[in-house]
Amino acid sequence: MAKVLSAMTIIQSSIEAAAKSERNWFTGYVVWLVVAALVTGFFTVLVYLKTGRTQEAITDDANARIAEAGDRASQADARAAQANEKAGTANERAEKLESANLSLRAQVATLETQAADAKKDVADLQKAAANAVAAQQRVQTELAKQQTLLASQQERAAKAEKALLELQQHLAQRAFTNERALIQALAATPVKPRIPVLTVDDAEAIAFAQQIIRILTAAGWDTNRTPAIASPAWEGIVLSVNDEKSLPASAILLIEEFGHSGFRVTPFGRGDTDGPILFNLRIGTRPRMR
Repeated sequence: MAKVLSAMTIIQSSIEAAAKSERNWFTGYVVWLVVAALVTGFFTVLVYLKTGRTQEAITDDANARIAEAGDRASQADARAAQANEKAGTANERAEKLESANLSLRAQVATLETQAADAKKDVADLQKAAANAVAAQQRVQTELAKQQTLLASQQERAAKAEKALLELQQHLAQRAFTNERALIQALAATPVKPRIPVLTVDDAEAIAFAQQIIRILTAAGWDTNRTPAIASPAWEGIVLSVNDEKSLPASAILLIEEFGHSGFRVTPFGRGDTDGPILFNLRIGTRPRMR
């Protein structure tokens, strides 16, 4: 019994020891749990606090970025509005330009039509000008022919007029038109020889001889009162002298002065070089035309 009691006592002691140990372990475990909970709560608070500040910073940064984004969005909206306004203006200008382009195209089409018509008109004018040039050339050719013909006719007419004038002069009465000057020139010679005037039986020659007698008489030369009729007939004015190579000064003066008046005097030597100086003036018919 005593053993049983002792054993029971031992068992009881063991159980109590085990229970105490278990209680100690449980108490330690609970303490450990409390401490762990406290530590965890502390660190959780620290983490929460830390996380809160970070989140606030992140939130502030996010808010700032959102605000900045909002500003940028506002600016973008303003720019978009300006762009839309410009786009509207551009569209309006584009519409105006399109309208102007259409009008310009219509004008260009009209101008092209007018240009085509103008080209056609120019071609017609060029053709007409070419025809006019050809006609002008034909006219000029014909005019040149007519001018050549006219020049030839004028030349023939001039020759005919000259021939007619020469004929009229030839048929006209010979006469000195400068009697006074001729008388003065012939009167200036100191030696005034006797010079009979002979003529042919021709009315014009007789009238011319009478004028010459009048001039010689007025100049103081010794001559007959009326021309003597001689034969055979001759032409022009002939001065009959002894020697035609040795003419006296009065004969030379007579030839020169008659020549100045337009009448040629031909000296004719009789070959009588030993006889006295005798000469006469023979008035013949008009010289024949050559």
